[in-house]
Amino acid sequence: MLWGLAGFEQSAVICFSSRMSRAYARCYIKQRRINLAARVKQMPLSIFEEVLCHECAHLATFELFGDKCRPHGPEWAQLVRSAGFEPRRRLILNEDAASVPKKKRPYVYVHICPVCQTQRVARRVVRAWRCANCRALGLDCLLEIHRYLRQQKIRT
Repeated sequence: MLWGLAGFEQSAVICFSSRMSRAYARCYIKQRRINLAARVKQMPLSIFEEVLCHECAHLATFELFGDKCRPHGPEWAQLVRSAGFEPRRRLILNEDAASVPKKKRPYVYVHICPVCQTQRVARRVVRAWRCANCRALGLDCLLEIHRYLRQQKIRT
């Protein structure tokens, strides 16, 4: 009953996920669920506890103050401090402690207007994009989408 919430430990669901590659943990407040990356189990106990406290503080902040609080606002920070940790938004680890490699997407997507050849490049497909020039003229403004490897030269 660290934060004055009776039954808090029993009502929260904590899961481990091997699919989490960019974050150590994620909190789903409405479902009262915390997902931890499977690699967090292999980290030192102090780091594991800090990550878990960070996410539990999100749930406790919601229970105590409602949804008007910012995710890492002063209410959340006070709860983390009261648990004995320094409140911080990100946990940056050195190479010794199993840091997370960032995955780069191997493709870029070039969205080309078939009428005026205007191009837009993105790291993902964006079907909502339309050609503003052709739309202004009242033409069909759907873009053709081409996928290229990141190393390939994009035709201009």
